Amino acid sequence: MLKEQVNDLNIRKVLSFSNRSIIYLLSDGRVFKRFRFEEIEEYEKRNISLEKKILIGEKLKNFKEYYEPLTAVYQRNRLVGYTMKFNKGKRFDKYLSNQKLKNLYFLASFFSKLENVVKKGHSLGLVFPDLCTISNIFISRMGNLSLTDYDGFQIEDSFSFSVSSAINNGYKIHKPKFYQNDLFTEELDKYSLMILFLQTLSSLNLSYIDSINPETNEILTTRDLAEYINLDDEEIIAIIEDTLSIDREGFYVSVVIDAIVSKYDLVVYKEDNNEYEKILLKK
Repeated sequence: MLKEQVNDLNIRKVLSFSNRSIIYLLSDGRVFKRFRFEEIEEYEKRNISLEKKILIGEKLKNFKEYYEPLTAVYQRNRLVGYTMKFNKGKRFDKYLSNQKLKNLYFLASFFSKLENVVKKGHSLGLVFPDLCTISNIFISRMGNLSLTDYDGFQIEDSFSFSVSSAINNGYKIHKPKFYQNDLFTEELDKYSLMILFLQTLSSLNLSYIDSINPETNEILTTRDLAEYINLDDEEIIAIIEDTLSIDREGFYVSVVIDAIVSKYDLVVYKEDNNEYEKILLKK
């Protein structure tokens, strides 16, 4: 992989920023992700080589589904970030218009594609702890999906500190089903896919499903969720419960989606505040 010095980059503007990094657009059309000092320090404290993680990203260069590093960027011999291609697709949340959200067949097709991208990643030694961060999922004009935020991937034995807030409730994700030998397992991605689908279907915050939400001091169970969307098929509910449990092997989301599409229609009601409520109705 090519290496560049940060002072040699021609920055055009800031695209976004977080407490972990700043994203810049360069004059040549590439994107530069610069890590904040605290992020770099966190890797160093845990004895994890951030440089190694960026450099092994080269193995993904033939896979268009993943936006891998193009060059590693240094300042005074210390890695501070990497460059990547600019993603011209639409972000997940911008792509899913109200019309698409109302179409169960569209949602089934979309999540089937996303699942395939995740499965391909598993075959390459990837896990995606930040999958539920929807700003990292892009869809091209042709409907092809890709994932950005390479440093948020767990690749081989290179850990990821980025975990989506949609699943990071401090309770489940470090149980042995999801986390072993200081690395996340593929079961976490099954969990994330299921949460993302159910969240899209219900428009509910499922971060604390089956555990106490510290903000409300209440528990939203999987069966509460099923009742909310009018899902009354015990076999489908059991599959969801297994996937979201801390001790039973999970299922990929397509198993649930295929079963729902075969047995239910999606009915949409418009409420007074111009919001939409979606429920399932048996065929």
